[in-house]
Parts: sequence; structure tokens; C-alpha cells
Amino acid sequence: MFGTADQPATAAKQDPGELIGLAWHHVLHARTSVERGQWWQAEHWIGATRTQVIALAALRLGFPASYAKGAHLLPAEVTASLTDTLVRHLDEVELRRALKAVVAALETELQNTDSRLAAELAPVLADAVSADPT
Repeated sequence: MFGTADQPATAAKQDPGELIGLAWHHVLHARTSVERGQWWQAEHWIGATRTQVIALAALRLGFPASYAKGAHLLPAEVTASLTDTLVRHLDEVELRRALKAVVAALETELQNTDSRLAAELAPVLADAVSADPT
């Protein structure tokens, strides 16, 4: 309204390493929330992990990664596994099922994004979805 309009700034390209770091961080928090019986918090972290998987896939495929702006552009072979990551109701069995699904989707995306890091994170992710919390 006042002054001269500037050209809109383009968003900085997201770093896949940062997205991966956030994803495994969220997986660990989801696991802890399930173990503590904090169902809503677990659901939050599972969804947050799914968001990072979507961002990683979008970034890898050259689509906008921020705020799921490229999610609708992802091919069906990427999004098909994400349906299983949706939490259908809040109980331990369902949250563990959704957590395993989101970890599987993350592992697939990690293989496609950074196979070296995927191998490094594999034990951490396997432990996060193990049935035995010890």
C-alpha cells in the first residue's frame, strides 16, 4: 500500500540431512510417547514423521517440500505406503501399527535419498519399532 513492492523472495532449498534428522528425532519421540501411554502425543509425532517423509520425497523429486506444498504432486508409488501411517484410533496397538508403517515409509525414502545414512540409521529405527521396549 505504501512504498515500492519488492520481488517475492524464493524459499531456501531445504537440506535433506535436516529433514532426515527431524524424522528420526520424531520417531524416537513417537516411540517414547507410546511407551508412556501418551496417545495424543504419539499421534502427533507419528504425523510429524510422515510430514518429514513427504518433504524428503518432494525434495528428491524436485517438488516444493515446505508445508507439504508438493505432496499432491508425489506419484502414487510414493504416497501409497503413507496411507498406512494414518492413526485410525488412539490405543497402543494402533499407534504401534502406525509407527511401524511410518518407519517403513521413512526407511524406503532414506534408501532413495541417502543409502549410506539409511544403513547408519537402520538399527535406531529398528529399535524404535521393536515390541520389547528394553
